[in-house]
Amino acid sequence: MSSALPVLTTLCPICYNSLPKYRCPRCSMRTCSLECSQAHTLRASCSGVRDPAKFIPKREFKPATIDMDFNFLKKVEKTREEGHSAIKKVEKGTSKTKKRKRSEAKKKRAMNKAEERGVSVRELPAWMQRTKENKVKWDSQYRSPMSAANF
Repeated sequence: MSSALPVLTTLCPICYNSLPKYRCPRCSMRTCSLECSQAHTLRASCSGVRDPAKFIPKREFKPATIDMDFNFLKKVEKTREEGHSAIKKVEKGTSKTKKRKRSEAKKKRAMNKAEERGVSVRELPAWMQRTKENKVKWDSQYRSPMSAANF
């Protein structure tokens, strides 16, 4: 006597009524409907959003995987550009004090002198933590070690 009923483990783990058709991009939980998917996200506190940093073995790579990675990188690039434009807007709106104007002029002179000597100087954006922690000061009156020894 064989049973026509599916085994309980093959049914949707949320409702136990139908076979699962869908897979959660985040945790790979299988569900049968939109209602069950929504119930899963609530019960499991799962965002349902694919983790772009999750390791995917080479044998599981598909064209869709590469598309998702490409879209993730485009989103990162867009977010970066939006951040830069937001920073520029904030910096435009701030009024410069005399001390800040002098500091910027001194920095510009130092950058010009470095460029004249063939030194390429690049700065980190002002909003980065490392820039805030950096205690290096610009000195446009820098003398070479040779001239310092002549004192």
